[in-house]
Amino acid sequence: MAIYIVFNLVWGLNYKRTGISSQLQITPTMYSTEALKSLTADLVKRINTAYSASNTHIFELESYKTIFANAIASYKNTSYHYSFLSYNQPCIKSALINNFDNYFGIAGYYNPFTAEAQINTSIPRFLIPYITSHEIAHQLGYANESETNFVAYLISKDSYENMFRYSAYFTLFNYANKQLFLIDSLSATTNFKALDSLVKIDETIYRKFLGHDSSFGAHYSTTFYNYYLKSNNSAKGMNAYNDVIALIIAYQKRYGEL
Repeated sequence: MAIYIVFNLVWGLNYKRTGISSQLQITPTMYSTEALKSLTADLVKRINTAYSASNTHIFELESYKTIFANAIASYKNTSYHYSFLSYNQPCIKSALINNFDNYFGIAGYYNPFTAEAQINTSIPRFLIPYITSHEIAHQLGYANESETNFVAYLISKDSYENMFRYSAYFTLFNYANKQLFLIDSLSATTNFKALDSLVKIDETIYRKFLGHDSSFGAHYSTTFYNYYLKSNNSAKGMNAYNDVIALIIAYQKRYGEL
């Protein structure tokens, strides 16, 4: 009981705070199939552009410590436009037991008792920039998963580092195209075919990584976290991760950019 009380005092109350929608004055709503098609088509172009902007596969060349440093710099850059995203006390660490995290399907997490962003650095390298940006958003007090995903998108799209843009657009494309596949599988398949051949290699790596979700440990942790989210002002549970798409479409409508 004492741990639960402490948790709510140091972190849990963030589920009740005013979020990024209010700060940016955007209103996410149910989006149309056409809006989803437009977004996924745009993301395909941006993924391909971000990848082709590099002469080599940069993600395998960057150490995770460099990625962490670039995440801090990217937050600093974005904070010039949005002061509420200032990251003044950086504390990002590689998770101590990556194999344990892999077994339970954990890419990263925020430790509310130590205020550390813990990143599983054994995941595919091209995912780490976005995951790091996501966990930093938790450090800043954003509890809702769709909002932390959206903050990670804001940070990454304006980053000076190309790998952050690629990581964000890649991740968001997979969220959005998965949603589109449920509505219009032909359009979703067409989007996938339009990806650069080298990006498709990353897609293969990504799908293999997601295969960990079928393990017993990953299933158990996902089920637990789903109940946890639902009990903390997130009725959709794990499905809340995909609500970032509504936020992005609302952001596009208001600010005219992706």
